[in-house]
Amino acid sequence: RLAVLVGALLVGIGCAAVAYGVTRPWARLIAIAGAGAALIVPLQVALPDRAFDQFAPGSAIERYAEATPDTIIVSDSRLFGAVARALKRDDVYVVTPGEIEYGLSYAESRHRWLEGDMLGQLIAANRGRQEILVICWSSNEPRFTPQLPPTAERSQQGNVVFYRIAP
Repeated sequence: RLAVLVGALLVGIGCAAVAYGVTRPWARLIAIAGAGAALIVPLQVALPDRAFDQFAPGSAIERYAEATPDTIIVSDSRLFGAVARALKRDDVYVVTPGEIEYGLSYAESRHRWLEGDMLGQLIAANRGRQEILVICWSSNEPRFTPQLPPTAERSQQGNVVFYRIAP
């Protein structure tokens, strides 16, 4: 990784020098683009996946949340959009109110908002029948972990916490 970073830095410096020295506009544009690429591309190599997971939780969800079409997905409001997008699901339940509270107040979506002890009721109603995957931001975890069964399998990637409850 260090060799790639040093190589990219040298390429970037070389492209910047060419951009500074040439007079033809097209050559300058190509050199500037080369210098920019030499600065951006190494970030993909140098930064570990866990760094991306801190800032872009959707990447963690795509990599670590395996769910079949029958799996019941529950998320907190902070990760709701990332979960729905990453798992390509439109049937995600939500356990914490947030900016999507207004949308969940409509009749066609109200059933997806799990208030109070409704998460525990959902788990009990589907025990032995369907797998349940709970995905939340680590700071929201204490709000609903008392409703999870002791057999829930916990994993964490960055600030994204996963609980898998087997059928």
